[in-house]
Amino acid sequence: MAAGMAAVTAAILIGALTAPLLHAQSPAAVTDRPAFEVATIKPDTGASGMIRIQIAPGGRLNAENVTVRILLGYAYDVRDYQISGAPSWAGSQQYDVVAKSEKAAPPTEMRLMMQSLLADRFKLAFHRETKTDAPVYELTPARGGLKLTASTAGSCVTVDRDHPPAPPPPGGPIPNYCGNIRMGRGRIDAWGIPMTRLIETLSNILGRAIVDKTGATGTYNFHLEYTPDQATAGGLGALPGPGGRAPGTPALAPPPDSASPDIFTALQEQLGVRAQSSKGPVEMLVIDRLERPSEN
Repeated sequence: MAAGMAAVTAAILIGALTAPLLHAQSPAAVTDRPAFEVATIKPDTGASGMIRIQIAPGGRLNAENVTVRILLGYAYDVRDYQISGAPSWAGSQQYDVVAKSEKAAPPTEMRLMMQSLLADRFKLAFHRETKTDAPVYELTPARGGLKLTASTAGSCVTVDRDHPPAPPPPGGPIPNYCGNIRMGRGRIDAWGIPMTRLIETLSNILGRAIVDKTGATGTYNFHLEYTPDQATAGGLGALPGPGGRAPGTPALAPPPDSASPDIFTALQEQLGVRAQSSKGPVEMLVIDRLERPSEN
């Protein structure tokens, strides 16, 4: 994503590309997809710096301060580094989008509606291809082995002793953060997540596909703290699941101490994993046509 997007909140997880290779978008495919009943697209004029894609009750989608590249990532389940051929304005011009379907729809259907909106209002046309020698990272155990803490029943309460989550009210239920990730500038806290979630998070931060060669198959709690640099400052990181942060999940962590190591050193020292530069196949979404949005 474009650099400078430090304050990021969202309600949609942008995951790995899963659609078939070399699958061109055809007019028939556009016609067959569900579409929003009504949608407005306006250039963002706010000064909050917040980036948000949120699914609201009743089949509503609210997107704030988003670029077309972000919308493409959401609609087609790709990361920014998998988008090729888009014009420069697609990564710099920010929009506010408010859309509503005829009825409530599941997240997968809302993504299809966004695909229809991109085709209709932005005249999107694309094809998919595989770049066989793209830059990737291979994630392997560091010298000394993995340092990930296995998640067990009752362990999804805190992984950060310096900034623990607020205790439950007297007599209230014990908080359970399993399956959640809390992110701040240079900090990641995670509760009960599989290695695939860590891979997704690091891939977004580092802007490359990551090949998992750790052999780790469980779910883990961890705290990672590092000093962001030019390579990581603009990454979106892992975005929360539908509905934003789970109730009771701690808010974004504060900036780290400047003495923290870079992310590659932090991964080795704190999690016992090593990210090594390599080459490998990466599926790409190649833009053939993209226009500024039509009038509302």
